Amino acid sequence: MTSYNNALVQEVFGSLSIDKTRLPSSGLTDVGVPSFVAEWLLDKIVPGSGSLNSIELEKVSAFVKKAFPRKDDRNEILYDLTQGEVRKLMALVQVRVKLDQGSGEIPDPYARIPVLNLSDCTIPLSLIERNKMLLRQGVWGKISLAMQPDGKIEIIDFDPFQCSSVDLQAYAECRSKFTTEQWRDLLFCSIGFNPDHPNYTDEAKTWILARLLPLVESNFHIMELAPKGTGKSFVFENISSKVALISGGKVTPAQLFINGKRKKLGC
Repeated sequence: MTSYNNALVQEVFGSLSIDKTRLPSSGLTDVGVPSFVAEWLLDKIVPGSGSLNSIELEKVSAFVKKAFPRKDDRNEILYDLTQGEVRKLMALVQVRVKLDQGSGEIPDPYARIPVLNLSDCTIPLSLIERNKMLLRQGVWGKISLAMQPDGKIEIIDFDPFQCSSVDLQAYAECRSKFTTEQWRDLLFCSIGFNPDHPNYTDEAKTWILARLLPLVESNFHIMELAPKGTGKSFVFENISSKVALISGGKVTPAQLFINGKRKKLGC
């Protein structure tokens, strides 16, 4: 078994690569920050390698307290906006289109920030065009909020943490610089596993990566069995907006034989 080649990943992907070994010691996932957001945050605030020291932990904690809003921060943020301030925060943003039939007008999209229970926020079309995933499950990012003269809240700027578009040709060029085993280990590491752990044999890695087969193979389905809270649904809900997921607590024999798109029997 060969060791994981960090140097090669950093050489090929540059700033797109993030050291995942710092995340467990940060405690960020324990306070509800998604892993991919936490990894980005650590790379920007306390870049480096290895476990975080006490100074770095304090710096991360202070930043999270300031930048990541909680539900009870809503009124304070609204007050600051009414005083003409621009509030910058990090949260999930979703964009929706509300159709009003018979109005004779083309409706403008509106943005939602669920953690603050804010809806009907205005957002420039240019930001939506640059981040089309906002129209799907939403995107985590750095948000700049302001209040317009009419009292409406506006997202005046947005910097995403997630890739809002994928350049397949660029990935193909990067893939050519890896062997099959090296690319497999990169995929394995990217979904949160340690490819150097002795328990992860070549066969074990293959089985774990087989979870992703429904995403690339038509009419291929998978059933996962594991305790609650182990990340089964999280992977599939966040990796693609085209995934059809049935929760174990809601599944019935009938649902397993229904076409999710046509709502009729059969695949």
